[in-house]
Amino acid sequence: MAEDAGCRVWVGNVAYSTTKESLKTFCAKAGKVNSVEIKESGGRSKGWGIAEFDSPDGAQRAIKELTDQELDGRRLLLKLDKEPQPSSSQPGARVDVQNLSTDTTWKALKDYFRGESESSGVVYADVIKANGASTGNGVVAFETAEQAQAAQKKFDNTDLDGSKIVVQISNDTSPLGKPGGNPKQPKAAKQAAGGRGRGRGGRGGGRGGGGDSAPRKPRPPREPRDANAGPPQVARRVYVGNLSYRTSWQNLKDYFREVGNVVYCDVMRGPDKRSKGCGIVEFETKEDAQKAIDEKNDSMLQGRKIFVREDREDRELKEGGKK
Repeated sequence: MAEDAGCRVWVGNVAYSTTKESLKTFCAKAGKVNSVEIKESGGRSKGWGIAEFDSPDGAQRAIKELTDQELDGRRLLLKLDKEPQPSSSQPGARVDVQNLSTDTTWKALKDYFRGESESSGVVYADVIKANGASTGNGVVAFETAEQAQAAQKKFDNTDLDGSKIVVQISNDTSPLGKPGGNPKQPKAAKQAAGGRGRGRGGRGGGRGGGGDSAPRKPRPPREPRDANAGPPQVARRVYVGNLSYRTSWQNLKDYFREVGNVVYCDVMRGPDKRSKGCGIVEFETKEDAQKAIDEKNDSMLQGRKIFVREDREDRELKEGGKK
């Protein structure tokens, strides 16, 4: 086994289904691999590992050629292993990005936060998708918490692809790509009638990418929530982003009851039934909805500073919603 530290490569965003054998075969595209280890906790993959090459040249070639390449549906992140654990696991070394344009890809997000500075420290970026379309939410990871804090101050409330983004420090230390766990799907095109001009909050998801030019399938007609439901009351709904994963629909409803009569509430969930970190609250009157925006935006709910705004889009509420 090589002793040179320059031979060891940290591999991040590894799918939980990836085995040591498949990762070793993947890394061998760049050079001879002496050993591969996938880090585990309780018998389950942590989503990252270490590959040790026979030479530093092989390690450098792997970083250059294999970073952002897919293995088992996940785009991998590779860098020299200089620390006992990946810097992305440091508390505060990530930021959550909300209100992204649906035109923004993970690469555009990464390039925006990198800028022209080589010292930006950006090691990973993702735009979270649901059913093939951007949720307007993303995550950017840095080498250090200090770099994340500098990025938050620099980029919060700035314009990216025509949308003013919201940037907040995240203390999440789970393996990159673990929250949400959305599979790779082509990004859906914007709807013909103006598209989605505003983003959706929350966190999570495997790293997006690829397939941005795929055509969107026609959207099926929306079913009413019940036999007596009339046209959707968009002006009476608010979108709530950056929710804690612990927040249930009942927690959300109880919190917003403080400002008005809530007639519908739901926390959005992915195919794995985990919260996407965002939800919808519908009030009896548009005045109550406006009051919720005025009083609850930037307030704290279960340890997270939530983002509240009018839900201008006729979102298709899924059956999990509660009245």
